[in-house]
Amino acid sequence: MFGKKKEQKIETGGVTYRRAKTWQIALASCSSGIGMSFYVLLGLASYVANEGYGIATAVVGLILTATRILDGVTDPIIAIIIDKMNTKFGKIRILTALGWAIESLAVLMMYCWASGKGHGIVLFVVLYCVYIIGYTLCNVTAQIVPAMLTNDPKQRPMVGVWSTAYNYLIPMILNIVITVMLLPQYGNVYSVEMLAKQHVKSALQFQQSD
Repeated sequence: MFGKKKEQKIETGGVTYRRAKTWQIALASCSSGIGMSFYVLLGLASYVANEGYGIATAVVGLILTATRILDGVTDPIIAIIIDKMNTKFGKIRILTALGWAIESLAVLMMYCWASGKGHGIVLFVVLYCVYIIGYTLCNVTAQIVPAMLTNDPKQRPMVGVWSTAYNYLIPMILNIVITVMLLPQYGNVYSVEMLAKQHVKSALQFQQSD
């Protein structure tokens, strides 16, 4: 995945461990920040479903709960794809980028392109299912990266430290942006326009974390 760069190795007690540089761990852990950006976005899915697609809030809750069952189907399928796939360009980078592209396109359509255009429950469910496929593809592959970076037991906890930092900071920043900057601009109402702009802000935040 990381090309033919020389690996850092250290020998402890007769065992040779593969190590990564701190900046490599920090950048690889950005996948956690990406996931949390989408988490914040989809936390407002009930608003966009109600405002943009005319779906009752109670029905939205049932849809979001039922579609999570898809996770149980997509996880083993993605695992099989990862196991079978083998290209000269690797597979983790390709599948991670593909997963991000799929979920980004699904959320972009859900919040910006299709919202408020007279579409109903069917399109919303389809887009949400496509998002789950992309989410699963992106996150399953991202979980493999730490093991590829380092197997040094003294360094592995650092991966968790960076991931935890992103998991806390990204949602905090995005929620501040939404509640302090965006909502007041739209009269503190979760309108179609506000939700679309919030999607753009979150996408920009992803670019910074990436």
